[in-house]
Amino acid sequence: MTGTHEPKAGGEDDSDKTWNDILEKEWEKAREVLDKFDDRIKDLRQWGFTAFTVLIGAEALLLPTLVTPANISVTSGSGLVPNSKAISPNVRLAVLSATILLLVTMRIVEKSYELFQRAASERALVIERHLDIELTEVISDKYKRGHILGLVTAAYSFFVVSVAGLGLAIIPPDSGLTLWVWIVAGLAIASIVGISFRLGLRYPHGSNDWTIGPLAIRQEEKVQITVTNLAPARKHGSEKGNLKFGINDPVCHIEMEGGGHTSTIWAKTDISIPGQDSRTWLWPEEGKPAPGIYRFTPANRAMLRRKVIVKERSEKPEAEAASRTQ
Repeated sequence: MTGTHEPKAGGEDDSDKTWNDILEKEWEKAREVLDKFDDRIKDLRQWGFTAFTVLIGAEALLLPTLVTPANISVTSGSGLVPNSKAISPNVRLAVLSATILLLVTMRIVEKSYELFQRAASERALVIERHLDIELTEVISDKYKRGHILGLVTAAYSFFVVSVAGLGLAIIPPDSGLTLWVWIVAGLAIASIVGISFRLGLRYPHGSNDWTIGPLAIRQEEKVQITVTNLAPARKHGSEKGNLKFGINDPVCHIEMEGGGHTSTIWAKTDISIPGQDSRTWLWPEEGKPAPGIYRFTPANRAMLRRKVIVKERSEKPEAEAASRTQ
């Protein structure tokens, strides 16, 4: 779904080209971050599950000692002797718990990488609204439709259940620790599900991103003010999470540093911006602002950190050429 944009006045000028160049470079960096953390997740899974397999193999060696716990003697040819090779049930439970903890820790680290990827993809999505491309949006849609997150969570949960099943085999039933195996496994699965579906990015200014640019214009040029709703996309017809502006509601207030020129962009119609969609306005809507530095304050959040510099109106090309020949 592409963003809704106001039409530009006139053709693309030098400042637009410069601004687009900056955005393209930032977009490329965002895509590089995505690729970098893809490699990190791949390495984490490769080495993590290798370590997990080794631990499972080591725990399987405990199976032959199941019939000879430490507090029972075994019969040899010369009579009863202590079974010093048996491992106590408490130690076995500790080994199983450590293996399950490894799985949970792996999921935490993997989720942290996924959050870096999500932050980078959201920034790429915002930039794509300006550049009129849809790569990140298309990839995100296919990822969600494939239910990849659910499959990853199911895979980790299956490994936990496998470890718990092994625990039932190596821990003697009369040890009283069988219930603890299921408690540890249940807590681990609950943690993995919570990490997957509850742990996410926090938005200090709400789930919407405001971008302004170019940051340096001449008096006759325009600034694009784009808001992107970063809330999850909902089913068609649902307005849950939509960013709304009623008719004649203020959208963004612009004021000149040091006093002087002020203006407000108003919603001319009822506007409802669904999740993962955007809307762009142009400033100034009419006339030409005085040269100076301007601050932008959206209606639903604090003043933006970035400022816009308005330069004096440029000379005509013929005058510039004449000045170079003098």
